[in-house]
Amino acid sequence: MKATIKPLRNNEELLIDWLKTHIGEDLGSHQFQFNAISYMLNHGKYVTPDTISRLWRKLREEYKINRYSSTLHNANLKVKEVVKENSKQKHYRVEYVY
Repeated sequence: MKATIKPLRNNEELLIDWLKTHIGEDLGSHQFQFNAISYMLNHGKYVTPDTISRLWRKLREEYKINRYSSTLHNANLKVKEVVKENSKQKHYRVEYVY
């Protein structure tokens, strides 16, 4: 029996999958820079914190500009900024679109 090799998924697909594992949580930039990177490493992709930050910003901006045709919406996700008292860091909550 021949072993089949799964093709590596791209960074965007992996970040969307990681977001789906954190539905309803308030996510700060440190979680993207550490946890998302670890998730991607576990799936055979090496990325830098800057790469993750740029990709996350791109997904959010796309969602803001045209929500219903955005990558996040097409993945059945919605995102909103969450204000946390005494925190300079921005936080976001990702939820499923129903």
